[in-house]
Amino acid sequence: MFLADIQGGVGPFLVIYLTSSRHWNPAQVGLVMTISGLVGVIAQAPAGALIDQVRQKRSLIVMAAVLIAVGSIVTAAIPSFTMIATAQSFTAVAGAFFGPAIASISLGLVGRQGIERRIGRNQTLSSAGNLGAALLAGLIGQFVGQAVIFYFIALMSVAVIICVLLIRNNDIDYRLARGGDDGDRQVHVSKITKILSDRPFLIFAICAVLFHFANAAMLPLVGEVLSHHKGGSPPLFMSACIITAQLVMVPLGILVGRGASRS
Repeated sequence: MFLADIQGGVGPFLVIYLTSSRHWNPAQVGLVMTISGLVGVIAQAPAGALIDQVRQKRSLIVMAAVLIAVGSIVTAAIPSFTMIATAQSFTAVAGAFFGPAIASISLGLVGRQGIERRIGRNQTLSSAGNLGAALLAGLIGQFVGQAVIFYFIALMSVAVIICVLLIRNNDIDYRLARGGDDGDRQVHVSKITKILSDRPFLIFAICAVLFHFANAAMLPLVGEVLSHHKGGSPPLFMSACIITAQLVMVPLGILVGRGASRS
């Protein structure tokens, strides 16, 4: 849940902060978002490979949370183009670790038999975290200050570290966390050529890419438009946009997880 607080919904609030509080022009805002977005995409494959290899998966989440905390503080404290672009790029790299690390830890905790329900539960908690974070961020940005949102993100990073350290390392089965079967002593790692020749996987990947082409930039663009309207409440409007989507995702996470486990 706290991972959602520090990862989801930050981009739209960053756009509002840079546009309305720092008075950046759209080209500067777009360039920062593009740089951090590309860095995050490039980091996905190396992050997944590293998570697959190391046993200390909790430590990777802790390091990523620290990186996001530092990046958030730098964004609020040193609002220059170079520093914010650098901070957001490091934040994007850190964000690339969370998804595969949580999936790997979940698989190591419950095994293949329970992973569907656990993933559904994880998504429900993530959406609930996004909902709560959006509400708090909107209220903080409206009544305290938009820069304070990023200090709030840093505080939530501390909560993430505490929660991760509560997971006992011995409870994570390293073999299962890498996708091994319950009866296998060794894990058979697939080659990249096998993945690229898997037709269902490629179709799914293409669908995910097309979805993000259509959807990923919507909230930042809405945030930029809201920032140009004087007399409104951009942080609260952005919170409403995020909350609406997450209210749908909370029950869907439970339903999809239960349905997948029965299929």
